[in-house]
Amino acid sequence: MSTRAEQVDFFVEDQAGPALLLRSLCRVVDRLWQQGPTRALVRVNDEAMLARLDDELWTFRDDAFIPHARHTGEDAPASPVILTVLGPEHFPSTFDMPDVFIDATALTPADTCAERFARIAVVLDGEGTRREAGRERFREWRRLGLTPKTHPLGR
Repeated sequence: MSTRAEQVDFFVEDQAGPALLLRSLCRVVDRLWQQGPTRALVRVNDEAMLARLDDELWTFRDDAFIPHARHTGEDAPASPVILTVLGPEHFPSTFDMPDVFIDATALTPADTCAERFARIAVVLDGEGTRREAGRERFREWRRLGLTPKTHPLGR
């Protein structure tokens, strides 16, 4: 299998909890957004988390906001940050896929992302199931020949 992926990053928080995961996810989205003009697809677990993320991206920084849209919105194709609960395999081949995929589910298999994105960021908190799924994704990336980097959060 060929790979487009050039960089895989795991952003890891020691503590567990949906509010902490949401805050960490906002920080990672902001960090990648600030690094340069790029588009990102951000995947979360469920519609409730999607709604919270949508709200939080407008307000989590006092001095700025991150322009974004839900994948079902009519402005999603032009949005620099697209929020979704769907994995990339659910988007049609005609969809203009962003270069960056940010996964807060740790459920998206590496091979699903490897051909579609240049950069992948996985955001994990300390919740056991999510952490174990993240470890499996990490091993998958290594099997594909990439060396994921780990970035501790909250320190």
